[in-house]
Amino acid sequence: VIVVDVAVSHYAEQVTTDTLVTEAHRLQGQDRREGRRAVVDTIIGAKGGAGECRYALIDRRGIRIAGDLPSAPMGWGNVKVAERASPGDPPDAASEMRTYGVALGDRSLLAVGSNSYDVAELRDWLNSIALWTGIGITLLALGAGYLIASIFLRRLDRINTAANVVMLGGL
Repeated sequence: VIVVDVAVSHYAEQVTTDTLVTEAHRLQGQDRREGRRAVVDTIIGAKGGAGECRYALIDRRGIRIAGDLPSAPMGWGNVKVAERASPGDPPDAASEMRTYGVALGDRSLLAVGSNSYDVAELRDWLNSIALWTGIGITLLALGAGYLIASIFLRRLDRINTAANVVMLGGL
């Protein structure tokens, strides 16, 4: 179970990493081909959707152009972000987002973030399964050990009784 936990956690982290890098480079290429307005439109379009990424486009002077992701560092980083609440719901507690920032042609920063809550939740679930499986296996081993020991001791007791009868001359 622990091997599955490690494998699934590694896979989920790799998928998040690949998603962030791919999305950042896609928008970086879009900026080169179609210009800044196209990137801004893409970010604004993604904001209303149910996409898994959040964005920040910040110009070289530090002014936010688009996106709702808090400032993120160039390269890899983590930021705390309150998730978007549904209309009428209170805002959720802040969760950690994995971010990847790249520079655009004019030294602007484009950061892409993805919520790692699902990965953490999956990891917690797998850890609890590992814990309960370990407890179950331990209890099963204790029960089986008790059963085997009691059978062995009964047989040993019969052998001791037979040996005592032989030693007392009662063949």
